[in-house]
Amino acid sequence: MINRFLIVVCLMALAREMQAQSVGDEFALRAKADITEFAAKRTALFSTSGHPKAKGAKFSMRYPMSWKATETDVPIGLQIITSSGGKGLECVSIVANELPPTESASAAQVEAFFTPAGLQEIVPRGATFLTASPTMIQGERAGLIEYSWKQNIAGVAIHARFLVVVFFQQRTLVHIGFQVSVPAERAAELDLRFEAFRPLFQMMMLNIVFYDKWK
Repeated sequence: MINRFLIVVCLMALAREMQAQSVGDEFALRAKADITEFAAKRTALFSTSGHPKAKGAKFSMRYPMSWKATETDVPIGLQIITSSGGKGLECVSIVANELPPTESASAAQVEAFFTPAGLQEIVPRGATFLTASPTMIQGERAGLIEYSWKQNIAGVAIHARFLVVVFFQQRTLVHIGFQVSVPAERAAELDLRFEAFRPLFQMMMLNIVFYDKWK
């Protein structure tokens, strides 16, 4: 299931950045610049190939070259990718969570999981659920979830909004969370910021490739 610990790691990094910078009204220009960069194929590639924590997941995803990818010590965390060279308030967290050896998911359980009600169950406790719907990634079943979450991290009150895509690969549930955060005093602009970056998040999702599928 979605693991709150990696999300908190991402939020902690953002809290440190918010202590070091003021949040201006330039987000629309930055979002447009990142979208233009991605559309021009000035991108970097995240891939699970050779990753020690991939747990059987085999996929790749492109992201803007100006964003910075960093490793995390969280056991199920593969990568955190942050805007503005690692100093922005937007980030992507990538998680691979393998089912325990004693557990399995039946066809009926998978069917139930990829319903709005099933997907809603993986929203972190304390978060505000917004929407959930089944979708397809590379012709395979997937789910989309949106929620908002208020946290106090490292003494900084943060309001965040998430767009999450989840899918199974073998026995591993992959979670890719696209996130926009603001300090609490600017909570009124959170939805505007998120919508400015939504097209980029969608472009990144459309560039997810299950590379074993095409061999």
